Amino acid sequence: MDIDIPLISGYLLGFIISLCFHEWAHAYVAYRFGDSTAESRGRMTLNPLAHIDLVGTIILPLAGMIFKLPLLGWAKPVPVNLSNVRGDKRFANMMIAAAGPAMNLILCVVFAFLLELMFKFGLVDPDSFFFPLLNLLNILIHVNAILAFFNLIPMPPLDGGAIIAGLLPEELAFKFESALSQFGFIILFSLVIFGGLSWVSSLSNAYVSMVKYCINYIL
Repeated sequence: MDIDIPLISGYLLGFIISLCFHEWAHAYVAYRFGDSTAESRGRMTLNPLAHIDLVGTIILPLAGMIFKLPLLGWAKPVPVNLSNVRGDKRFANMMIAAAGPAMNLILCVVFAFLLELMFKFGLVDPDSFFFPLLNLLNILIHVNAILAFFNLIPMPPLDGGAIIAGLLPEELAFKFESALSQFGFIILFSLVIFGGLSWVSSLSNAYVSMVKYCINYIL
């Protein structure tokens, strides 16, 4: 089995960076809505040590990369106490959930912009000091896009499940969450293993292409 250690290391680093921003966004939006639970527990930070889950952030993604399986993983969930939230709690919960994928979509744009600047200023020569950054930026662009669209799948425990629940009438939202909360992870894991989420990659690639096209047009 050929193991590309530099590539795997790059993807793992990109995955951890992307997850840290994702979780920070959840914590920050919760804080802005009045819930300081995550902030008081040291989770409103970009420090990877605050977010890394040994199995979900390290072991499972590494195994997927080594055995060429779909990238699957998670960080420690950000604690949220809706009783501390000001205003409409369902709306707040929906916005807190949406913050993570939104952050990943924004990061995708930021990293794509930096990548295009590298091309514009001729910093892509293999002998250039900046060349390793080129590979990392490529990884960060695609990992953030995949994380965003994967987490937007409308199924608990993903962020998309909380977003859909916030959009549905309260009674229907309760039935939706009750029906899927117990088996959501099993369903998602099965879909990942058996290729049922290939459309996530297609959406991610389409988003990345659109972002790069817009940036090239601006530059």
